[in-house]
Amino acid sequence: MHTFVAVFNRSSPIDAVEVEREASRVLPFRDPQQDKVAWVSDDGRFALFGWSNEGSLAAKVLVNNVDRIRCMTGYADSRKLAAVEIAGASSPGVWALLEVASGQITARASASGCEVLYVAEQADRVVVGNRALLAHLIAVGGGRPVPDLVGLSAIVTTGYATTSRTVFENVRALAPNELVRVTPRGVERSDPITLLPQPADDYASAGESVAEALLASVALEDHQEGPVTLGLTGGRDSRLMAAILHRAGVPLIARTSGAPEDPDVVVATEVAAYLGLDHHRSPQRGAVRDDSGITVDVGQRLHAAVVLGDGMLGAYDSVGVIDDRFRPDLAAFGGTGGEILRGYYAADIADVAISEVQRRYLRKRVLSGGKCLTKDAASAYELDVSPWFDLLEQHGLQALEWFYVNQRTGRWAGTARSAASIGSLARRPFLDHVVVERARSVPLSDRVNERLIYDVMNTLAPGLADLRFAGKRWKFDERQPEDPDTRARWHDRAPLVGSKGDRAAFNWRVDLPEVRMELAERVLDGDERLWNILSRKAVSSLVDKENVSRAEMVQLWNMATVSQALATDFAVGTQFDRVPTPIRAALPAAVPADARDPWRARARRMVRKVGARALKRLGR
Repeated sequence: MHTFVAVFNRSSPIDAVEVEREASRVLPFRDPQQDKVAWVSDDGRFALFGWSNEGSLAAKVLVNNVDRIRCMTGYADSRKLAAVEIAGASSPGVWALLEVASGQITARASASGCEVLYVAEQADRVVVGNRALLAHLIAVGGGRPVPDLVGLSAIVTTGYATTSRTVFENVRALAPNELVRVTPRGVERSDPITLLPQPADDYASAGESVAEALLASVALEDHQEGPVTLGLTGGRDSRLMAAILHRAGVPLIARTSGAPEDPDVVVATEVAAYLGLDHHRSPQRGAVRDDSGITVDVGQRLHAAVVLGDGMLGAYDSVGVIDDRFRPDLAAFGGTGGEILRGYYAADIADVAISEVQRRYLRKRVLSGGKCLTKDAASAYELDVSPWFDLLEQHGLQALEWFYVNQRTGRWAGTARSAASIGSLARRPFLDHVVVERARSVPLSDRVNERLIYDVMNTLAPGLADLRFAGKRWKFDERQPEDPDTRARWHDRAPLVGSKGDRAAFNWRVDLPEVRMELAERVLDGDERLWNILSRKAVSSLVDKENVSRAEMVQLWNMATVSQALATDFAVGTQFDRVPTPIRAALPAAVPADARDPWRARARRMVRKVGARALKRLGR
């Protein structure tokens, strides 16, 4: 993990000791002085500081002389990014650039926005960096962090940020491809929507072009002699990643977490066999299981989410280990970001042109999880996300794709990637700058039907795209063909579903009553500021329900994350003080999957399709 901050003081020289003090209070690894960099302008009003637990921070500094310093977060071909103007920088990799010179700070995010930079503004100081909490504390001059309650409402509602807002007052994130300049005149920000890739003239070579960029991204990897690890599921994106690594000749071991009967495990095993990969199954992460029960630590998971993710990612998602040892030879891959090739979220309702249906879809994505917010918090949060609804009115499905890349990829995946980088470089080929540029230049209509990702997969590993999936078919393959021979092969591709669809039959995060009780207790005993966001009545009603759905359990995780952040002041100065509080629970009875009952699965799909068609006809 490497952390950089650029600082501008309007009226006085920068106090380097003050900056170092704030870094020691929030960085999630010890002894940052072992690997650091510092640069201060002649007048003392512009500076850049960096710390790392990697032991190779100097490699991230691209230019360093008396006139300026330029650094890179993430990974890329550093020679290319050192030699060009930041505004026009384009290179494979997942990166962001930060340059400081006498008189100006310049910052730029890459096309996925997944290497996130933040701008913290105060009357006398502006800070730009890749850790939101650190930038905030330096900007305000130390003390307690000042939470942004509207930003925290987004975490309650969705588990991640839904606008450029963060959970700290006056701290905003850069959008994908956004350029920011800080001068004595103020902060200038570009309009990231104007930086979208230009649509390609035709689709003919799109699959080969994206496949070429993915292979080039993998070629950036400095692999150790042994195999890399791939998190393989039954879905599209990790399968495509397997195809990329296999085609590139990278030795790999595929790992899938879950029970043997889970659709993900069954299908991943078939994919690994097709490619000839070494495949291993493991229990779900975050839990220790034996013959007599299961042990989890909810408190530790919440604490890690606050410390590693700055409280901007709900603890339902695993973020990493505080003070983890950085392992440069560890290469772990997964399917994160592959949805960009499919135009997600636009793909969910790609064949619906009714604006009200699109509006309801966006409301479901950004507002449906806010049922426990107070009226004032809900109103303020709705106002904050209203520009997305304005964009939807103007641009339709394109706005849903923008939202996905800006928020779900840039902020959700970006926060997760930043947190995971404490243990390894957390490389993400699907979020590679050139891959994203090329994929997004393909017209949305050619992505939402899943033709692009199908063609890319077939280019890299012929036949792999025709193996069955867990949960859903290819969108273009949903209609049963009339030709008998073709129909037989179509039935062979029938997706595998279990008792929970394509989800695991058992998930300790949402299925254990003991976890529910622990989360509820942590929310109900929360800091008083929490109740400026949450309604006690609504929260009590939720936790008192006899049956809480999995979606509602995710909401409890989100609320408990925010409660933890406020109760501990985002763990400032106490990031290493967590005492384990394990929970012991009995193993649940095995839930049999209905994956081998194709008629029952087919009936379920038919009911869903009929219902969806009826809603389309009614315009609902």
